[in-house]
Amino acid sequence: MDEIRAQKLINDVHNGFWQVMDWVFPPACPGCGIEGELICEECESKIVRLVGRQCKYCGLSVTGSDICGRCRNENHSYKAYRGVMDITLAYSGKLFYV
Repeated sequence: MDEIRAQKLINDVHNGFWQVMDWVFPPACPGCGIEGELICEECESKIVRLVGRQCKYCGLSVTGSDICGRCRNENHSYKAYRGVMDITLAYSGKLFYV
């Protein structure tokens, strides 16, 4: 029974912490900046899941090889990268891989 109370206390502290963080730093959609949303429905609908073969370094779509032409001649400090979706943020026009 004490273990259940301890877990409930941990959950309450965790939830309380994040409620305070949301109050101090309100969440805002990274795509359009709407406050109160981690990501709004409109921006979420623009997320494209990456499917098919991708360059193992930059995540661009490739055919035949697992490394794109741009990355083939570069010296990379990591073995591989794998994004699962790309998001083009409306206000910045930047492409982010998540």
